Amino acid sequence: MNPDPCRIRGWLPRALHVLALSAVALTFGPTATAAAAAGPSLPPVTDPGELAIQAWLDEQLPPDVPVGRKIQIGATLWDPVSHAIQTMNSGYVRVHAAKGSAMGPPVSARFDWPGHLTAEVTIPKGGLGKIEVGVSGSICDAAGACRQELQAFSFGGYGPPPDARRTDLVDASIEDIPGPVNVGDVVSVTVDLVPKAAWGLDTLDLPDRLVLEAAPARGSDLAQVDLPQSQPFDGSYHGDLTIPNGSDLVLRASIPAAGGGPGEVFPSVVRLAVLGGDTASGAPSPVASAAAPGAPASPGPDIPLVPILIVTAVVIGAGYLVMRVLADL
Repeated sequence: MNPDPCRIRGWLPRALHVLALSAVALTFGPTATAAAAAGPSLPPVTDPGELAIQAWLDEQLPPDVPVGRKIQIGATLWDPVSHAIQTMNSGYVRVHAAKGSAMGPPVSARFDWPGHLTAEVTIPKGGLGKIEVGVSGSICDAAGACRQELQAFSFGGYGPPPDARRTDLVDASIEDIPGPVNVGDVVSVTVDLVPKAAWGLDTLDLPDRLVLEAAPARGSDLAQVDLPQSQPFDGSYHGDLTIPNGSDLVLRASIPAAGGGPGEVFPSVVRLAVLGGDTASGAPSPVASAAAPGAPASPGPDIPLVPILIVTAVVIGAGYLVMRVLADL
């Protein structure tokens, strides 16, 4: 039986549309899957001693913690070679007994912020001894044969790594300033520093003052004011800022450099509406934002337009030839 050309002409465009969408899916599919599967991995090492990363325990625990007690262990990973906090995707913690050779099982740790891990462990028989922090990785011999083993980091000490940037160890927040304000107004500014882990303020070597930077949302003028420590010191810094111009302001805090030059800038910022400014709306100033204004948006995935156009053209061309052949039947 000869097919009906009219029915074929109505069905064929829908089929070609499905084929074109399938071609697009095939073009994007492997790329997206490969991107999702990609991720950092620990390279093989020939000697566990090559792991120079140090584990700095948050605090020193009392040695008389009862056997069987569950305790929370926190540690910061520090790389003394690059002088930076080391970020990883996984790690473990286990406890050795103070007496005897008993040890607890390795417990998978979680990272509550980049470079800092926590784990809940149980005190083994024999009491609290050495606390081991490490990562599971591959050990390879000279012949290239590898095996999975636990690799312990070296013990750095207790508290925060002393050479780490303070902006990596504490969070800074600028307390809300009622707005909008007028040019020439004097406003009180408070910046609070909060340790990211269970550290005392006295272990962080915090400066006796911060610098508050007030920059216009549009333009390059910059006003700076010192914020001395509160007394007694509770992690907060206070000072007065005179509103310098008629533009809305962006406020951020920084730790001044000891010998001058650029200091350590905290990433959190606050926008302050100034009456008469370019964007002042008479509304209260927004709350702190975790990203600086004007930061570029995350780039989207590269779209392979050329392969899509080629595949689509081939499908449409083939469909056109089929339509011509069937139309002549």
